[in-house]
Amino acid sequence: MNLLSFPVVKIFLLLIFSILFTFYFHPIFLFLSIPFIFLLFKEKKYFYLLFFLSFSLYTYFHLKKPKENQKKKIFFQNKIRNYIEKTFNKYLEKENKGLVFGLFLGDKTKLSFELKTIFRNTGLYHILAVSGLHITIFAFVMLVIFNIFQITFSLRYLFLIFLLFLYAGLCSFQPSILRAGLMFLFVSFSHFFNRKTLPIINLFSSGLLILLFSPLTLFKVSFQLSFLATFGILFLYPYFDNLVKIDDNFIKNFLITPLFISLSGYLTTLPIIISNFGNLPTASIFANLVIIPLVGLIIPLVLTLLFFSLFSSFLASIFSYSLNFLLKILIILTKFFSKIFPLIKIEKDYGIIFLLFLIFLYYFLYQKNPYNSSNISEKR
Repeated sequence: MNLLSFPVVKIFLLLIFSILFTFYFHPIFLFLSIPFIFLLFKEKKYFYLLFFLSFSLYTYFHLKKPKENQKKKIFFQNKIRNYIEKTFNKYLEKENKGLVFGLFLGDKTKLSFELKTIFRNTGLYHILAVSGLHITIFAFVMLVIFNIFQITFSLRYLFLIFLLFLYAGLCSFQPSILRAGLMFLFVSFSHFFNRKTLPIINLFSSGLLILLFSPLTLFKVSFQLSFLATFGILFLYPYFDNLVKIDDNFIKNFLITPLFISLSGYLTTLPIIISNFGNLPTASIFANLVIIPLVGLIIPLVLTLLFFSLFSSFLASIFSYSLNFLLKILIILTKFFSKIFPLIKIEKDYGIIFLLFLIFLYYFLYQKNPYNSSNISEKR
């Protein structure tokens, strides 16, 4: 199935070109846009051209608006954040507290400079930006709790959508959590209306909504990394998965699949990493195999600690010991990976070269075996 056969994909790509056309007019941009514009307009659907022109005009005026220095707050946000901060101050060690703020709320201001550098050098900085991993864990824990209290199926998802919105507000509506939250919202709607949904189309739909309301988000590194990593996993992973056939389910599920998922996200985000930071992290592919499952244990413990601290200091203290221990293990492992895997310095201009290489790679894979929606939906 052709990805460009989905209107949402065409509109999303046109939207990106509209923003770039308005903000960053460059000969390279024109060169890259010619084949893309041809693909979109060869069907003679002129409303795509109308959308391109109208959104370019909208973006032009949007960019002229004065920037707001103060972030919008949602109801009860300050109270909840204060409660969370007091709980972390009471039960967690100093270094661990800063790390939890990063892991749970995406707030890296309380993280030491040393830890920031280590996470950046190992390519694990993404776990400090609340994204799909955090949303998945958060949603799973909440659904387990709703199941314990025997809340009906429909109400579970309604409550969960509200809680995810509240959680996104606590994380200052970062682009990565907005992307993940919107994708979850689309999946929830598909359950309500008993309709099938494709993860990769949900990805483009979430990106479309974010950029429609905030075009400048396109230039935020967190949005670029979050979107491209997810696209890489959804698009590249099925190809990698078909390369190796292993009968042993344990090796496949706990080693090969996580490795290919990590590699897919890594390759797709490399152009952004190189262009912005001028380095090539070599640890993240293998470090993710250990660190991601560890984060999968830490986030539920954070939620458990926050829950029991409301009415039982004794139980909260018990869980805080486990949480402090796992956070120390996380720090030790991250430092270990930073020592054994070198960080390669590379010119930022090579990011564009690698981007062109990836475009040709995607095109080659796409022509060899066009996008199969059922394949990807099953993997998700």
